[in-house]
Amino acid sequence: MDNSNSVQNSSYQALAEFTAFTDLALLNTGFPLVLGESLAADLRFYAAATDGEDYALLGRSAPQWIAQTPSGISQTAVQLGSDRSLLNKLGRSDFCTTAGASGVHSMFLQSISERHKVFLVVDAALQREQVDFVRASLKIYVNQAALLKRTTRDSLTNLLNRDALETRMLSLSAKNGSHRRRSVEPRCSGCFAIADLDNFKHVNDTYGHVCGDKVLIKFAQIMRDSFRDDDVLCRFGGEEFVIVLANTDVAVAMKALQRFKQTVADTEFPEAVSVTVSIGCTQLNLERPLDVLTARADKALYYAKSHGRNKLCCYEDLLDSKKLEQDAELFA
Repeated sequence: MDNSNSVQNSSYQALAEFTAFTDLALLNTGFPLVLGESLAADLRFYAAATDGEDYALLGRSAPQWIAQTPSGISQTAVQLGSDRSLLNKLGRSDFCTTAGASGVHSMFLQSISERHKVFLVVDAALQREQVDFVRASLKIYVNQAALLKRTTRDSLTNLLNRDALETRMLSLSAKNGSHRRRSVEPRCSGCFAIADLDNFKHVNDTYGHVCGDKVLIKFAQIMRDSFRDDDVLCRFGGEEFVIVLANTDVAVAMKALQRFKQTVADTEFPEAVSVTVSIGCTQLNLERPLDVLTARADKALYYAKSHGRNKLCCYEDLLDSKKLEQDAELFA
């Protein structure tokens, strides 16, 4: 087979792989891996932060990038560092190549919206066909990311929506099942928690729904700031949110939830609204169905709500202290 045809077929296959990602976080890490393999070059993939100025590292072509995170998902805010000088050399252009002491670099800039862009650094000189391929790939990335954001993210808070939570839990369960085939002990432990804003109806009734939306947006931002990049954060519905802290000790997960609860209570929300949150959680066992985990955490949440609010309650602790009775269907 002609070598140019082989390269072209490889490029077409890579373009098809970009559209196969069904999760935005997986797209962000998988895109540079697939692109780097197709180009046979190292690369780094950044996205502009909300202010349109600072860039955060979404992914790299190096396979160890995935290995560094337990779930294979990362949104780590690694800033540009030495690549900032390369970004500056782009100026108003969307592509340029530069050579220096650090080697040859090809840089691409692709707009997502008026204030949001992605920045790609390839540590190689590229032929014209490869440049065209990268540009096409970036356009596909932007379209796919927009599609996934609409279908997997809550439009108000930008957290995962309920359907995406189910997909992510299935993914975690599959990874855990693969580990169990190689080990006696389950790899994944931690907490499955449901957090519910206390007296949120009063906020809407007193200050209006616009203020209520601002409170939810601020609450979601506190969630993102309080937990790890690979923890699962979801708006479950209304003022109810799900937090999945996987691959961590249960005691550590409980401390993280307690800190989060206190941070919410200490934060001044829009219109100087005072907000607290009640949290119910259960030990994370990925061999249990999502509806069982949800029901357990919901029982703990109900106990927290009915015993003063602004509390963190664990389902297993409530059982051990005889504050809850065992429910047969929750022991699946």
